Amino acid sequence: MVAPDSSVEGARELALRIVETVRSRPFLLEEREFFLTCSVGYCGFPFSSENATDLGWNEVVQFADGALYEAKRAGKNRAVGLLSGPSPLNREGVRRVLQDPGKAEQQGLILLTRS
Repeated sequence: MVAPDSSVEGARELALRIVETVRSRPFLLEEREFFLTCSVGYCGFPFSSENATDLGWNEVVQFADGALYEAKRAGKNRAVGLLSGPSPLNREGVRRVLQDPGKAEQQGLILLTRS
């Protein structure tokens, strides 16, 4: 999920609402109820970087996708946000985030919020 022009907290709240809605409502199929779970990865757009124009829509969607995989690794019914770290990302930092968001977090390049 990419939340354009949303605050970090607003994107987090939306992600948590999606997870809770899917978890709490049965899905009907051929008169049978099924309860499902979901995981959500999110980040804001535009994303902070050394040169914000370097980060296009595709890269930010890839960031959100990386956050989704971090959520799936953490278990069911999770939301993970990928947020800018303390310093702007240069191109090498962007490459590292795209390659492995968890490792990029350990290196202090980004922040991952887990719910």
